[in-house]
Amino acid sequence: MKTIFSALSVMVILVLGIGPALAGAPGVRDLSPGSEFVCYFLVSKERVDTGAGPSTLYKISEVKGQGEGTETSPWSRLSYNFYTIDSVLVYDCQEQITHWATHLRDIGKFIAEMSEQARASLAVTFEDEPYYAGYIVVSEVQYPAVDNIIADVYQCDLSRGLAAASNIPVKQYAVGLPSQIRAVRTDNSETGSPSAATSFERWTGDALACATNRIWGGTVDSGAAWFAVYPRYLINDASGKTYWIIWRSSVKSASTGGLLQGIAVGGWVINGDEDYRSMGIQLREMSIIDAGANIPNGLKVSYPYIGVVNLTPYTDMEVLGWNWELANNGAATGTLNWAGMSLMAVDAGITGSGYYPSH
Repeated sequence: MKTIFSALSVMVILVLGIGPALAGAPGVRDLSPGSEFVCYFLVSKERVDTGAGPSTLYKISEVKGQGEGTETSPWSRLSYNFYTIDSVLVYDCQEQITHWATHLRDIGKFIAEMSEQARASLAVTFEDEPYYAGYIVVSEVQYPAVDNIIADVYQCDLSRGLAAASNIPVKQYAVGLPSQIRAVRTDNSETGSPSAATSFERWTGDALACATNRIWGGTVDSGAAWFAVYPRYLINDASGKTYWIIWRSSVKSASTGGLLQGIAVGGWVINGDEDYRSMGIQLREMSIIDAGANIPNGLKVSYPYIGVVNLTPYTDMEVLGWNWELANNGAATGTLNWAGMSLMAVDAGITGSGYYPSH
């Protein structure tokens, strides 16, 4: 089995929020409806084998009233494409979603329907237990330009009173918009140029900087001069945990053409007392990182451990992440166990415009 953890190191700074003025702007991770999304999954083998145990669930809603179930107006269709943590496609399927419907889908049930070979390729070890992990790209294939889907993710272990939920940003149809909003890095060379523009917005620093500049009245479409992702952590006591769940777009080796399992990302971590240490990470296409195991001991003075991280990926690489904070002492009671999940904040800017991290 592959080990899903990745060693991390990082720095801190102010978390600059994205204002409501950018809501709905292609290139910005907002909660506007879209046509395609990517999200992690982390499902216990126990869940797949017995129907009980920790699992990931997606809640998906159709919000534009598309289709009436006729030949001339068919229902929307969602395509689920399952990838390993190293971006190998192992399974795909489709399902119908009627107008204004909301689906709650247990990813464990999808995995149970796969072949033994597909399940084996998703096998990882998490907290010393057998799990399945990777990510799913969900696309609206009947009306791809309508932007009629919204989605949330739940990470549940209900037998121990644990459940956490967060939004999933959904990509909007973006044909006709600047290439900076629709292109992404494809190789790891410093001079590598982004791929040809796609039909959808991208979760890159270039896309965010370009969208922000357009909203602020900029006259030139430009990529980002800097790009920051801000994981945060809260470890309340000895039974507490924070996991950083981070997805990045696939990147190929400039020399071999093969997919790179790890991409070096630099940064710093700073605690609640504003003490900080620099570190670095290797990000797989999908990583689950134990924050407590990777924060330097010098920053863990007394409980609660709390702080923020500044990561600086390539400006033309897609990055999407969740902070998963929980306490789990093994007891089956909600009074002792808790969990929460939030999307990681991001920020980007062009040369000579806006504030930027200065620590």
